[in-house]
Amino acid sequence: MTVAPAPQPIQEMTFTPKGNLDMHTMYEALAREHMREREAKARQRRLVSELAAVNRWRYLERRASAAAARHSRRAERAIQSSAVAG
Repeated sequence: MTVAPAPQPIQEMTFTPKGNLDMHTMYEALAREHMREREAKARQRRLVSELAAVNRWRYLERRASAAAARHSRRAERAIQSSAVAG
């Protein structure tokens, strides 16, 4: 039977950047700006997609309405022609 070694006490991890701290903050600011740009582009793509979906549904609604009107006109003509023939 093997005995596991005693756990080591947790040491606080710290990160100290090497080089100029101003450069790190500049890169962080640049990264934040890129993230904001990506989020704005994503919002814009989402809006464009939603508008396209609305336009598609409007188009389908117009087609369905036109088809229903055509069918009802044909049905009326069929009824009238059968009444005249009968």
